[in-house]
Parts: sequence; C-alpha cells; structure tokens
Amino acid sequence: MSKKFKKYLEIQKKHNAYKFAFATIEFDAETIAPKNGFEIRGEMLGLLGAEDFKIITNKKYLKLLNNLNECKKLKADQKRMIELSIKDAEELEKLPKELYKKSINLTNNAYMIWQNAKNKSDFELYMPTLNEVINLQKEKLAYFTKKDNYDYLLDTFEPGFSKKDYDNFFDNFKTEILPSLSKIEGNKLPEFLLAKYDIAKQKEFNDILMEYLGVDKNTFYCGETEHPFSSQLSMKDVRFCTKYQEKNFIDSIFSTIHELGHSFFQAYINEKYAFTPIETNISMGLHESQSRLLENYIGRSKSFWVPLFPKLKKLFPIQLKNVDLDFFIESINIPLFSFIRTEADELTYTLHVIVRYEIEKEIFKNKKFDIKSIKQLWNDKYQEYLHLLPNADNIGILQDVHWSGMSFGYFPTYSLGSAIAAQFYNQMKKDINVDQLLSEGDFLSVKKWLIDNIYQHGAMYKSKDLIKKVCNEEFDANYYIQYLKNKFLK
Repeated sequence: MSKKFKKYLEIQKKHNAYKFAFATIEFDAETIAPKNGFEIRGEMLGLLGAEDFKIITNKKYLKLLNNLNECKKLKADQKRMIELSIKDAEELEKLPKELYKKSINLTNNAYMIWQNAKNKSDFELYMPTLNEVINLQKEKLAYFTKKDNYDYLLDTFEPGFSKKDYDNFFDNFKTEILPSLSKIEGNKLPEFLLAKYDIAKQKEFNDILMEYLGVDKNTFYCGETEHPFSSQLSMKDVRFCTKYQEKNFIDSIFSTIHELGHSFFQAYINEKYAFTPIETNISMGLHESQSRLLENYIGRSKSFWVPLFPKLKKLFPIQLKNVDLDFFIESINIPLFSFIRTEADELTYTLHVIVRYEIEKEIFKNKKFDIKSIKQLWNDKYQEYLHLLPNADNIGILQDVHWSGMSFGYFPTYSLGSAIAAQFYNQMKKDINVDQLLSEGDFLSVKKWLIDNIYQHGAMYKSKDLIKKVCNEEFDANYYIQYLKNKFLK
C-alpha cells in the first residue's frame, strides 16, 4: 500500500470519527434525549460539522484525492473508495461552511418541531419550519448543480436513477396495478388485528423474533421511537428502533423486521472496508431493498412464520384463540387503502410513495413554492390514488419525518428498493430452498446467502452493478410487478 493511500485512510478514519459522533448524538436525540436540549444540541452539531467540513474540504486532502484518482496501480476497491470520497468532497467544497453549519442546526431543530406538531396533529406549527428547510435546500442546490435540482437530489440517494427512470417505473406501476385496485375496495382487517395487545408481551415477542433472526445483542441495540429507524455507528455498534402500539401489534413486528434489514446490511459488511466510504455510503435504493426484502418477501411468507406463530400464540392466547397459521398469514397480507405509509400493505405501498414523489417534483419544479398549498396537494393526491381524505394532520402530511431532515429524493428509493428486492428474491429462490429452510427454522442459512451475495459488499458496487453481479442480468422492475400480481391480483 502506498504512503499516499495510507494517508488517505488516516484522514477517512478521522472523518468517520465525526460521523460516529453525529450518529450517536442523533440516535440519542430521537430516543432518550430531553426535549429542552434540542437547541444546544443543534448548536453543538453545527460546530462538530464545521470541524468535519474542514477535513473534507482541506486543499491538501483534495489534492491527495486527485492524485490517487489518477493512480493506475490502485485495486478495484481502492478505486471505489476514492470515487466515493471525491463525490463527497466535491459537494462540500462548493458549499460555504456557514451554510453547511446552518443546515445541520436547522435539521436538528426541524426534527423537534415536526415531532411536536405531529403530537398535536397541527401542521400549522410545522409549516414555517418546513418552508425554511425547503428554501435552504434550494439555496444549497444552487452551489451544487445548474441542471435539474430534483434529478440531483434523486441521484444523491440512488446514483444512476433520475426522474425519467422513476417516471417510467411509476407509470408502469400505475398502468399494471392501479386499474385492479378497485378489487380491494371494502377490505377490512379481521378483529384479532384490531384487538389490544399488552406492550410488555409485545416486547417479549420482539426478543423472541430477534433471537430467531440471529441478532447478537453485543452488536445490535433495539430502542423505541416515534418513527422507526436504524443507525450504524460502526460495524460493531448497530442500533435500530421500533414502535409499540397497543392496538396495532403487527406494526412493531414488521418495524423490527424492516429495520433489521437495514441493520444487517450495516453490520455484515466485509471488515476490510471499515472506516471507508464503502462502509458508509450505501445507496438508499440498495439499502431499502434489504429492509423490504426481509420485511415483506421473507417476513410476510408462511414459511417464515411456521416456527414463530406458535410462540406468538402462546403469548397472546386470548386474542389469537380462533386464529390458525393460514388465517394469520392471509390477514397480515390483506391489501386495503390506508392513511399511513409505514403500515401499508405491499400492493398499495407504492401509491404512498408516488404521492410524496409527485409533491417533491412540484416543490423543486420552480424556484418558489407556495408552502400553503402543500397540505391540500397532499390531501388531493391521497383522494386520487388511495380514495382517502386524511381527517387529521398526524395521519396525513405530518406522518413522515424525512422532510425535516432535508431528505428530499429519499422516498422513491422505498419503492425502488421493493423492486430491487423482488429481483434479488427471485435469484435467492433459484440458489437455495428458501421456504424449506424457513419452515425448518433455519433463517441463518437464508441470512448467509444475503451476507455472501449482498451485505459483505457494502457500497463497493452501484446498485445496478450489484444486481447484474448477483442476478446475471440488468435491473428489471417487472419482477416487482409480477410478484404483486401473482400474490394479490390473481
């Protein structure tokens, strides 16, 4: 290894120390931190961010990156590290330090304001802050690109995918799936899913579930939050949160499975990539493919529940007295129009994403966006696609945290992730007998396939390249469309 590359790795490790600090503080903020400390926390994050900014935009470091980029002796993974680092550095180099600092401070404050507004179900409390976040995002974009702002944001979360790609994907979904959704009008959840489930016992089952999935509590930590999420501090310190509801016990189960999909991806990256961008810069479409694959393709299958359902029934003998495994599986897969994206079934989930995608396109179409129109826009689109009119802000426009964190362009990756997952799942079933392994309680063999084929690579490959490597073909969203048709519309 050359002296220059060793120097690069030293700088990356220091950069990752700041990332470690940010992740720790942010996890704390979303779980146990006292609310009154959010302003000071935002100021401290801004100061830490400014120090990290100095590292990444240092002229000597930028020169080092350029020199290494021209070096022909680098190995493939080293080239990938430099490629990812250059992309990060070029963005920050163009941004004034004070604007970067302001962005960190604002998003910290915006999260707390969003949370308060959601708790009170009052969008008016959040609207001025959301407007400020949107305007600051546009101000930052002016330094990054002269092309389409929203295309730039989409590429940030999933490199190689633009509005054209997503428009084609969503138009195909509308053509193939939307006309058939009239069949689900009037669908209702069975009574056992609406009954009360003791939260202490839900937590007990969560422990059973994590043990079944091979969660090492010396590496993974499960907490609680308003909006479930996962956070990687390092490969040896991966944290995620679920949410328990007395009258929606299924939500916590699938929140746990979903977030573990993210967490497994973060924990099982090849250790040789530690402290490098290959560990930390995984695209969100690829990341979401793993959370959606585990949550839906595996977690909602009958074979997955063969060893688990008796244990669930033992904990809740009254609520599940007249429920057998087949009825349970049918019930947790019922498609129906609902307000909440995170609780949506697989068939209608992409409609929730399309709503957000179309609103975000509208936000970034023009320099000025009338923030007062956004709630009506949201409600109109929910009526158009899901035949529902939100009667409260907390189940409408305030339900998602993403915009408070300036994560415009993130939402489409959820549906893209579902499509990528369908293609991976199809290949997995060719390689191993997934249903037999799960029915026998052998999730670890399924997990090994994921580690060997996907997790270990981290961000070594762009998503399209990894799909080709694993599946021996280009990305094809038709796997997703056919999966939905076969499961729900036959």
